[in-house]
Parts: sequence; C-alpha cells; structure tokens
Amino acid sequence: MSTDPTVVTNPAPKPRRTNWLGIIALVLVCALLGSMGGAVAGGAAGYFLGQRAARSEIARTEAATPAPQRNVVPQPTVPPQGRLFPWPNQGRVPGASVYAQVESVVAGSPAEKAGVQVGDRITAVDGTQLSVRRDLAQAIGSHKVGDEVTLTIDRNGEQQSIKVTLGDNPNNAGHPYLGLTYTMVAGAGSRYPSS
Repeated sequence: MSTDPTVVTNPAPKPRRTNWLGIIALVLVCALLGSMGGAVAGGAAGYFLGQRAARSEIARTEAATPAPQRNVVPQPTVPPQGRLFPWPNQGRVPGASVYAQVESVVAGSPAEKAGVQVGDRITAVDGTQLSVRRDLAQAIGSHKVGDEVTLTIDRNGEQQSIKVTLGDNPNNAGHPYLGLTYTMVAGAGSRYPSS
C-alpha cells in the first residue's frame, strides 16, 4: 500500500436520511390548502346557483300571482282636523264611529249624478257599516261596473240613503268607479261596527 500523502481517497458517502416527517407535513399542508380552495369554489358556485334559482322562483311566483286590485276610490293623505281621529286607527276608540268623509266629487261621475256632496259622511255601503277592516274602497271594489249600490250618508246630522250606479274607472278599465275622493275617519258618535 502506498502511503503517498498526495493521494486522497474519497471516504464512502454517508447514506442520505429521508425526512419523512417533513414530507408528511408538506402533504398535509397541500391537502388542507386544496380542500380550503375546493370549499371556497364550492361555496361560490352554490351561492351563485342559489341566487339564480331564487330569481327564477320569484319570477315564476310573480307571473302566477294576479296583480293587486288598485283602490277604486282615491284617498287623500291629509288627515281631518278637529275632534276627529286620523285614519287608520288600529285600536278601538270608545264611542267612535267609522266613516268616509267626502273631500271632492268628480264632475260627471256616478257620485255626482246620484247627488253625493262634499262634506257628506258615508257610513255604510249596501247596509254594511264601514270599519277599520273594510273601508270605502274595499266596499266599492267588491262590486262590478254597472252595479247599483246604496250609500248610507250622514249629511248635516241627518241620515240619508243614496243609490249610485257604479261606472267604469277611467284610470283602471273594468273596475268599479264612484268618482270621489275621501278620507277615512274614526269620529265621535258610536262604537266601531263589527266587521
């Protein structure tokens, strides 16, 4: 054997140790990130599909639902003054009655032809008292164009019955028309009628 100091011998390579713990940790981190990405993507897809389904269901429901009937008699928003309670008053007022205070009558309308006047208090339609749950628009709206209705009116403290033949609403064809504006009032006099 040569003992020449210039000759260098390579030592045997050490076996490389595999870091299994690091590989397992890396695989777990990748799996966790992948599942979170999938959850985000799935959540976003579910959200947008849900929105689309909701819009479709709303459109289907609106198409199947008939349009609400408009008030056949306009109602001013100005409440009356004095001892009168503004409409609607949902609670019961002791000693109060419910009526429609006529604010204006349209020229040539069925109400004018029948003799309804500004200041009249309409208390009933066809003998059914107006109430918190059934105002003048609802009472007239339950009839058809051409129907004759009897209005019970308080004019200057005297009660009268006036027959009116309902016309065709010029703003909403096919719906009954009385041709007046009014304010619903709960006023002193008697208790609310039952409805």
